[in-house]
Amino acid sequence: MDFLKKVDINDDTIKKLNNELEDFTLSNLKSNDRNCLGIILYLKKIGIKNIDDLLLYKTDWFLYTTKGFIEKFNKRKDELINKISNDNYLEISL
Repeated sequence: MDFLKKVDINDDTIKKLNNELEDFTLSNLKSNDRNCLGIILYLKKIGIKNIDDLLLYKTDWFLYTTKGFIEKFNKRKDELINKISNDNYLEISL
């Protein structure tokens, strides 16, 4: 999961991911590292600050291709940004 350090994900979040996610999910994230980083960079670009929480609570988002994620996200961008900003992770789905 060290690839996440390239986009400034802190060590505490990486430890939480390693402790809380299933091995299968961790393996999928590692295999999808390029897309995962692209998604994180996109979220940062549009002003999302709580990416660490999204990695923990919406891990499935980071298993998409970057292009696929951006297309799905942009269909409901304002709604999703609002829910993310208000920490309503359980109410969020793509």
